[in-house]
Parts: sequence; C-alpha cells; structure tokens
Amino acid sequence: MIRSESSKERENLTRVEVNALRQSDDFKQMVNSIQSEFGSRLEIRMTELVNRLLLEQEERNRSLEDIRYQLDVKDKMNLEKAKHEREEMRDRYQAMDAVVRSEFQRKDEAILSL
Repeated sequence: MIRSESSKERENLTRVEVNALRQSDDFKQMVNSIQSEFGSRLEIRMTELVNRLLLEQEERNRSLEDIRYQLDVKDKMNLEKAKHEREEMRDRYQAMDAVVRSEFQRKDEAILSL
C-alpha cells in the first residue's frame, strides 16, 4: 500500500510537473505572441511616423522652393522696373537736352540776326 501511495504520489507529482511545464510553455508562447504583436504594431507606427515626417519635410522643401522662386521673380521684376525707369529718365533727359539745345540755337540765331 505504501508503494502504491508512493507511486501515485510520484505519478501525481509527475503530472503536476508536466502541467507546470505545459503551462510554462503556454505562457512563454503567449508572451512571445504578445511581444511579436506589439513589436509589429510598433514597427508599423514607426514606419507611419517616419513616412509622415518625410512627407512634411518634402512639403517644407517645396514651400521653400516656391518662396525662393517667388523671390527670384520679384527680384527680376524689380530689376526690370529699375531698368525701365532708368531708360525712361534717360529719354526724359535727352528730350530735355534737345529742348534746351533748340532754345540755345534759337537764341544764338536771334543774336546773330541782330
């Protein structure tokens, strides 16, 4: 009887150990599953974040290029305007010079006719 009790206790102990190992393996698998799921979610979130940051950077770069282009166009327009104003002033001075010369010539002719 003691032998049968001892063997039953051993069997029970073996069953408990097997169940403990099985539960330990199940727990490890569950932890690994959760870890891999969170890892994949984290990877997806990081990828989304990096993509969003890259898109924002591209948008900023395009905005900067647009601003540079607008400034270049404005500078060219200002240069053209200044060039046109210089030419207009030169034409005015030439017209005024022509009027003054004709007046001097008329006065010289009037003086000579006297």
